[in-house]
Amino acid sequence: MNSAFLMLKGKQSPAFQLVDYGLDVWLGNARGNDFSMKHRNLSNQDARFWDFSFHEMAVYDVPAAIDYIKDKTSQKSKISYVGHSMGSTISYIYSSIHPEHAKNNVDMLISIAPVVFLRYIKTWIALGSPLYNFLERETNNIGLHGTGQYPQIKRYLKNFCFRVPYMSFCQRFLHSIVGTSVEQIEPQVMPLFYRRYPASFSVKTLLHYMQEVTAGGRFQWYNYGEKENLLRYKSTQPPEYDLEKIKLPVYLIYGDKDLVSTENDVFKLFVKLKTQKCLKAYRADKGRVHFNHNDFLYSKHISEFNEFLANIIRNSTSLSDMDECK
Repeated sequence: MNSAFLMLKGKQSPAFQLVDYGLDVWLGNARGNDFSMKHRNLSNQDARFWDFSFHEMAVYDVPAAIDYIKDKTSQKSKISYVGHSMGSTISYIYSSIHPEHAKNNVDMLISIAPVVFLRYIKTWIALGSPLYNFLERETNNIGLHGTGQYPQIKRYLKNFCFRVPYMSFCQRFLHSIVGTSVEQIEPQVMPLFYRRYPASFSVKTLLHYMQEVTAGGRFQWYNYGEKENLLRYKSTQPPEYDLEKIKLPVYLIYGDKDLVSTENDVFKLFVKLKTQKCLKAYRADKGRVHFNHNDFLYSKHISEFNEFLANIIRNSTSLSDMDECK
């Protein structure tokens, strides 16, 4: 989760266009990315610095960020939480573990390409998920706990993907992960994208997602193995996040060319939620243009999507009037 991805297209970017629509926009950055690499006591070369997944971001960082925004703005109105991909993962954990804090401070969750259930993920990269125990052991053996420990790797990837014809190779590789929609690409945006992609992350975050793929359709806490689970959870299996505790209105938006946030998994999330909810397979240009996972960040039709998003935020109190809401 890197706020730079919301500013790739200048004035057409979601961050700036939502401001133009009269909204007060605050951008979040996940632990361990380029803008969040410091700690009061720990160096980012310390293994303890990287001992987190999206669970800790949701339990500790989101409430702190919301409290900070409320304090700085002195606004009594509630916040609309808009999360793309992992940003949506975090929102469901936060609002299920801290339902009262969410109820008092957030008016709705807007999930773009939500990643919660991963049973029907279509990308080839999911084939490696059963090897998460092996990956955890080997990364510990070599002392790799977060990609931010080795910024030179990212510099190499950035320099590689900046160049022609390698940029085309990088784009094809990315499409094999998130879905293909070549007609959405504007070549001038790609150098900006690869300047920040991939964002730095902890190995534990990657492992947690790999566990979700192999969890048999469960949305669960981090699996530390049976012995450690018994000590932490009083059970050999990690508990599931209780989505029924979420009482906020939820608007789910996905693209039908998305290989990560697939229609089946998004629909399962829709069914699991026991609150006012909406489900939308977004298509641009009067339904003719289909979106993949990252098109919500830099599609050539992003301005149309930004207007759609702004209307949802403005009408957060009257979602029941929309056809896609129940």
